[in-house]
Amino acid sequence: MNNATEKDLHRIVAACIVHRIPTSGIPEYLVLKRRNDISVYPGLWTVPAGGLEREDYEHTVKTSPDGWENVLDATIRREVLEEGNVLIGELTRGDTFVFIRPDDIPVFGMRYSAPYLSGEAKFEPTEATEIRWIRADELDGFSFLGSIPQEIRMLDERLRDGI
Repeated sequence: MNNATEKDLHRIVAACIVHRIPTSGIPEYLVLKRRNDISVYPGLWTVPAGGLEREDYEHTVKTSPDGWENVLDATIRREVLEEGNVLIGELTRGDTFVFIRPDDIPVFGMRYSAPYLSGEAKFEPTEATEIRWIRADELDGFSFLGSIPQEIRMLDERLRDGI
């Protein structure tokens, strides 16, 4: 039996700014354009992201007597692979965000960054229409969801300064 009230229900999402430094030495970031025919934020550019699902943890060994820790790691890795076809390295936690979707579902999100490890970037057609590696100086040419451009610019500064 579920005793949660409507005010207790939120969608939990994780987003990941995937970065790489090609031979040019200028950091690049993996971005996707959302499909125009989806109901939530159609046509906007974003980074790989998705919601926490029970399957991300329930069939794994508990990390404490009563539950699981760091479950968003699995969510992020799954979403980056599903949406971008790439594998990522060590996750670094960024900011958190909250918004109410146009369909009135409240969302709590956590943004991470991770270096690209391998794979050929390809978008999942059910989610996106384009995928690209872009530099921070190209951000203004894209219409992004939320504060993604600001987050990429902050990460870009850290990467250029050698973190």
